[in-house]
Amino acid sequence: MGGIALSEYRQDGHALSAQEFILRHGSGFLVHHGALGQSGAGLTQTLDTDSAKTVADRPGFMSERFVVYPLLGNPQEGSGSKLLMVGRMATNEVVIDEATVSQVHALIRFEPSGGFSLQDAGSRNGTFVNGRQVPKQGDGQPVALKAGSRVSLGGSNFTFLDGGTFYRFVNSLFRF
Repeated sequence: MGGIALSEYRQDGHALSAQEFILRHGSGFLVHHGALGQSGAGLTQTLDTDSAKTVADRPGFMSERFVVYPLLGNPQEGSGSKLLMVGRMATNEVVIDEATVSQVHALIRFEPSGGFSLQDAGSRNGTFVNGRQVPKQGDGQPVALKAGSRVSLGGSNFTFLDGGTFYRFVNSLFRF
């Protein structure tokens, strides 16, 4: 699945409980601020999930500038891990159409414990979490993702948010 404008979550953020929202939209999200493929500062922006006054309170904020990549599924479903392929290829579960992202760039795993982890899939331009390079599959352990983790895939930067954090983020941006 490709990216979705943040504003598409507005109605459900208001109408659904957190649990209903997560069941409908997924339990993890990669959120990008700015247009993919732009050069300079736009690619370095991530979310400050620790701030009570999010970027929505800054001058010039536009929710359309956020592109959301839902990690569809629920880690509590079934047993074992579920693996999502991330990259440019249309058959990936998470499709990021950006030149510096490899066809199959990274793997995101729903862990049996309910968390998420990330592993590089042998990408050309690397995968990073909070500035540290993620090992390629077979060269080391996956890196755990936590709400607010900064994820870089090639030249594109994202913020990972779990379902509950994303739900609160949506509701903080679109006050009713």
